[in-house]
Amino acid sequence: MKKYRVTGARPVLDVEPGDVLEHDLDAATEADLVGSGRLTIEPRSYQVVGTSRVHDTEPGGVFSMALPLPQEMALIEGGHIEVIADVAKMPRSELDKLAAAAGVMEPGKLPNKEAVAHAITAASNDDETKE
Repeated sequence: MKKYRVTGARPVLDVEPGDVLEHDLDAATEADLVGSGRLTIEPRSYQVVGTSRVHDTEPGGVFSMALPLPQEMALIEGGHIEVIADVAKMPRSELDKLAAAAGVMEPGKLPNKEAVAHAITAASNDDETKE
């Protein structure tokens, strides 16, 4: 399920303006609601698993972005990226790999899962602002 923020003046699927909606929208509905200003897509974290750079991220790297559904599905189905579901719930060994790939911390020296999740997202957001 993707997350969206309700940005319009009226609720969307019983979710009030300003709140986050978690739902599996189809591409046409997502495009309509985002295009009309009723929703914005919440950024998600992705790992580049293919052999090509994706959104200025090297293979093995991690980035965070609000991808429209058609673009996200094309990149996932093409074997270029994978969604990082919930970084805070990942095993320590996977966090070590992600932190090293993202260049945010040295493997084995991670203070806690929440700090890693924050650091990976912050590093990905920093990359977006440089563009």
